[in-house]
Amino acid sequence: MKNPSTCTRLIRVLFLAGLATPLIGLQVRAQVESGTAPPAAAADASSSTPAANGPIPVEQVTKLDAITVTSDIGTYHEVTSEMASKVATDLKDLASSLQVLNQNAIADRNANNLQDVFVYLTGVTQSQTNINGFTFRGLPVSGSYDQNIEYDGLMGTPLKKGAQSAADVSSLEFLKGPNSVLYGQMHPGGLMNIVSKNPLSDPQIDFRATVFSYDGAFNPLGNVNGDSFSIDATGPVDAGKHLLFRVIADVENTPPSRPGDFDKLESFFPALTYNFTNKTYFTIKLESDADYRRQDDGVFPVFTSPAILSPVSTTKTAAYGRTATYYFAPFNTVYQNTYDRARDKGDALSTLFHTEIGRWTVRVQTRSVWHADWTQEDTDNSTNVFFPKASYATPNTTIERQYNLIINGHRWNSFDANTFAVYGPESFESTLIGGVGGGVEQFDNQRYAFGPVTTPAVTIINPIINQPLANGQLYPANGTAVQNTNNWSTTFGEYFSDQMKIADFIHVSYGIRHDQYVQAGIDLLNPVKTPYESEIIHAFDQQLGVVFDLTKSLAVYSSWSQSTTPNTVTDINAQGQSGFAPEKGTQYENGLKVETRDHKFYGTLCYFYIDRTNVLVSSGQTLPVTGQAIYRLDGAQHSQGTEIELQYQPIANWQFQAGAAFEKAFIAESITNPYSIGDDLANAPRATGNLWTRYNFSRAPLKGLGVGLGAIYVGKYWAGDPTTVTYFTIPGYTRVDTALYYKWQRYNFALNIQNVGDRRFIQSEQTAEYLVPGEQRKITLSVERKF
Repeated sequence: MKNPSTCTRLIRVLFLAGLATPLIGLQVRAQVESGTAPPAAAADASSSTPAANGPIPVEQVTKLDAITVTSDIGTYHEVTSEMASKVATDLKDLASSLQVLNQNAIADRNANNLQDVFVYLTGVTQSQTNINGFTFRGLPVSGSYDQNIEYDGLMGTPLKKGAQSAADVSSLEFLKGPNSVLYGQMHPGGLMNIVSKNPLSDPQIDFRATVFSYDGAFNPLGNVNGDSFSIDATGPVDAGKHLLFRVIADVENTPPSRPGDFDKLESFFPALTYNFTNKTYFTIKLESDADYRRQDDGVFPVFTSPAILSPVSTTKTAAYGRTATYYFAPFNTVYQNTYDRARDKGDALSTLFHTEIGRWTVRVQTRSVWHADWTQEDTDNSTNVFFPKASYATPNTTIERQYNLIINGHRWNSFDANTFAVYGPESFESTLIGGVGGGVEQFDNQRYAFGPVTTPAVTIINPIINQPLANGQLYPANGTAVQNTNNWSTTFGEYFSDQMKIADFIHVSYGIRHDQYVQAGIDLLNPVKTPYESEIIHAFDQQLGVVFDLTKSLAVYSSWSQSTTPNTVTDINAQGQSGFAPEKGTQYENGLKVETRDHKFYGTLCYFYIDRTNVLVSSGQTLPVTGQAIYRLDGAQHSQGTEIELQYQPIANWQFQAGAAFEKAFIAESITNPYSIGDDLANAPRATGNLWTRYNFSRAPLKGLGVGLGAIYVGKYWAGDPTTVTYFTIPGYTRVDTALYYKWQRYNFALNIQNVGDRRFIQSEQTAEYLVPGEQRKITLSVERKF
C-alpha cells in the first residue's frame, strides 16, 4: 500500500473543496438574486432534525459583512438527548447516568481523533488502542466484536484498531450501565454512541488545519511532527431547501511520539437529506476510512522481585502480587521492526427515514459496514520476560519473537424501526415506544501465521531491530497455528417502553425486550476438528426507573436494568467444544440530579452496583492441533462505586466540566479459581477524575483571547489476570493540558499543549506482556476558517 505524502493529501482536500465551494457559491448567488438567500453561516445543529423549508428575507443578507468578535462560549451542557430512551428527554428526567461531550467540548480540546477526548469521559478508562479498547465502569468491553460502540444508535465501526476521525463527530454520548432493552446485545458497563453530523439548511464551509510537534524528553521540539487538514461543506442544493448536502473530508498525519512510528488516516463523509415536508425526511450517509500505521505494541515490564509461587501454578514467577517490582526500557524504546505494519480499511452506509402519522412518529434506521484490518509483524513470545533464566532479569535479558500475519474481516448489516406517541392528560402523560431491531454480523479471522519463533531475539535494553533472517528475508514463511475462522450471527429483537410523567413531578419508565440470537461458525482449514454447532439463544431483558422531583431543580432517581451478550460461538473449552451460555448483566443505580432553571448548572451524583455473570475468560492455553485459545466460564464479576459529574457556566464567557469516579471492579465468583475472589480486574483504577475549563476575555485589548485548562487523573490499577502467573500493579498518573484560543474576524486559532509537564506514565495495559506508554508533551496549533 503506497503511503501518500502530506502534499498529496492536501491536494485531495483542496480538490474536494473545489467541488463543494462552487456548488455553495452558485446556490447563494441564485438565492440572493431571487431574494431568498439564507444566512452565510449558522450555528452547527448537527445532531438535530434538518431545518424546515422557508424563504429568508433579503434584509438579513445585507448584514453578512459585519463581523462581531464575541467573548461568549457555546455551552458544554446538553439539556436533552435521545440516547437513553430513543425519545428526546431532559437529562434531569432520566433514571440513569448519561454524559455528553458535545461539539463545543470536543472542539475546545482541539481533537483530531476520538482518542484525544475519550479520557474526558467519567467512568471510561482506555485499555487498548482499539476502537473498543476500554473499560466502562471498570468492566472490559474489548474483544473481537464491538457491542458497546454505536454509530448514530446502531452497531458497526469502519475502523477497529485505528483511531476514529473527529471531523464528522457532532457529539459523544456515554450511557452508563446495561441498556439492552433498547439497544440489544452489549456488555454491562455502558454504551458509547458516536453521533455524526447532519446536512444543514444554511450554506457553510469550514476549513481546519492543524500542525503539531512533540516536545518531550525523548523527542525535542521539531523532531517528530504531524499535521491534519479537513473541510466541512454543507447547505441546500435546491432553492426550496428540500435537498441538503454535507461533505466532510479529513486527512491526518498523526504519528505517536515513539521514534519511527507513524499513523496516517484518510476519511471521507458525504451525506444527503431530502425534506419531503417539515415532518418527513430521509437521510443517507456514507463513511470511508483508511488508516495505515507502524505496528507498535508498547514496552515490556521486566520483573526484578524474587520469584514466588502464584496460586494458579507450581511454576515460580516474579510477576505476581503487590510486591512484584519491575522496570522497563526508556519510553523511546521500540521492539517492533520499522517495517512491521498494520492497516485498517472500512466503508459504511447509513440511512434514516423519519415521518409523523397522526400523533405517531415513525423512524427507520439501517447501517451496513464493510471492514478489514491487516497486521504483519514480529511480536513478543517472551516467556523468559516473566520467568527469566537468571534469578533476576538483566539488561541483557532477551525476548524471543514470533511471526504474525493476520487479516480480519467484519461485516455488519443492522436496522432499527420504532414508533412512539404521547397519550394522556398533563397529570398522567405517557410516552409509548415500540420497535424491532437486529441484523446480521459476520467476522472472518484469517491467520496465515502465528509463529514460528523468529531469530535473532532482541534484548530488553537497546534492542537491535530490523535484523534479517539468515536467508536475507524479512519474515519467515507462513508458519504454525494457521486458521481461517468464520463466525455468523443473526439477531432479531422486539422491544416496548413506556415513559410516564405523573403529576408533573414523578417520572416512571419501564421497558422490556426479547431477542433471538442465532450463531454459527467454522474453521475452514480445520472443518472436521472445529465443527462449531449452530446455536439459538433467547434472551429477555427489562428496565425500570423512577425519578422524583423534590423541587424544580433537584431530583432523586433509582433504576434497575439488564443486558445480554452472547459469547462467541467459536470460543471453545479444553475439549474443543463451543456453545457457552450468554453473558448477563444487571445494574442497580441510585442518584441525585441538579439542574438550575437557566440550565447553567447541571450535576449528577450516583451510586451503582453491576453484577456480571457467565463471564468467559481465557485460560492462557491453546489446543495443540489448531492453536486455538481455550476459554472457560469463571463465575461473576462485580463493579460498584460512586460517580459525580458537573457542568457549570456562571457567566457567558466562562464554563467548566468536571467528573470523578470512585469504583471497584473485581472478581465476585470463580468456579475454578476461588482464591481470586475479591481481586481487582485489569485496567480498572479505583479512582479517576477529569476537569476542563475555558475562559474568554470579554474586554479590550484582550477581547477575542481565551484560555483553557484541563486535568486527567488515573489512580493505581492492576494489569494481567489474578488467575494466571502475571498480576501486578501499575502506578497512577496525573496529566495536565492547557489551551490558548484567539478569534480574529472569521478565523479561530487554538494552541493546545497536552501533557504540559511531560509526565512519564503507562497509559494502559495492552496485554500482560505489553504496556502502552502515555504520549510525551504535545504542542498543537490549529486554524479554522468559516465561510
